[in-house]
Amino acid sequence: RKEGVYREVRLRAQLPVCPRSRDQRSGLLGGEGERGQSAPPLCSPTPRRRKAQAQMAGAAAEAYQLRLTIDDAAQGNPSAQFYLAGRYERGDGVVQDQAEALRLYTQAAAQGDAGAQQRIGVYYMTGDGVAHDEKKAARLFRQAAKQGLACAQHYLGNCFELGAGVVQDADEAMKLFRQAAVQGLLDAQHALSRCYATGEGIAQDDEEAVRLFRRAAKQGLAGAEFNLGNCFKLGAGVVQDVGEALKLYRQAADQGLPEAQVTLGDCYSDGIFVAQDHETAAQFYSLAADQGNAHAQYSLGFLCEHGMGTKRDLAEAVRLYRAVAARHSVRALARLGMCLEKGRGV
Repeated sequence: RKEGVYREVRLRAQLPVCPRSRDQRSGLLGGEGERGQSAPPLCSPTPRRRKAQAQMAGAAAEAYQLRLTIDDAAQGNPSAQFYLAGRYERGDGVVQDQAEALRLYTQAAAQGDAGAQQRIGVYYMTGDGVAHDEKKAARLFRQAAKQGLACAQHYLGNCFELGAGVVQDADEAMKLFRQAAVQGLLDAQHALSRCYATGEGIAQDDEEAVRLFRRAAKQGLAGAEFNLGNCFKLGAGVVQDVGEALKLYRQAADQGLPEAQVTLGDCYSDGIFVAQDHETAAQFYSLAADQGNAHAQYSLGFLCEHGMGTKRDLAEAVRLYRAVAARHSVRALARLGMCLEKGRGV
């Protein structure tokens, strides 16, 4: 009897608080209520509670998986080292730590992990956390590309196209872009289409360029949308269609591509294909200028200097001219010189 009482107390302590009458709740332990009917089931968890429970279970599983990954990485597993490095690089479930990410990538790359070799190559190419070294970056890209990693083939193709860390070779760049494009890499397909459009490393073929630009643009690649817009604007490989060109420029601009934003700014500033509208031009120039685009900074400075489409602000104009002049722009130096000579904005 005592044991039964204790068991009942324990069960009651575990029950959620339910908005039921006493006679309904009594059936939870005795099987039937005072009215001789089976008691209704326990309160069902609300959707919010179910979601919270699922999140707690998911978080616990995620923490357990992370612990296993850390252990595997410590034991020298290159796949675990690469995965864990990515989490440190992004701050995903751990405190973001670029130095720790680089250390783990280096350990995995030393064991031949292609993904790690490619990521370290990016570090050396950008000089992020390490000394800028294009030759070392190209060497790492080559190691990963030999293993068939599409993004490494694309990066190495860029190196050959620009002569970064290797001797410039348009034919080799084209070959690498093809290898990566066959694997479905969007950026490589876009790079390949640029080669067809410019005739670098292959005979120029505007129609093939348009075909490849279309494929990448359909998947939302901003650079492909912009270049396809140029084809429609010029009628290169496709029937000229200014309206379609503007539509594609807007799509690319909405994704933050500064080249598209500048192009639209020029269209509105000069009244090309659209009604002249300096205010809209200033908006597009401002978006691109914030990303450091020199053409946008100069154009916005000019509008600020003359109060076209925006309030006249000579100090802001001078600031923008200075930023562009620092890149040895002749026209920016000329405008800045005139402002200094006349004491405008300074």
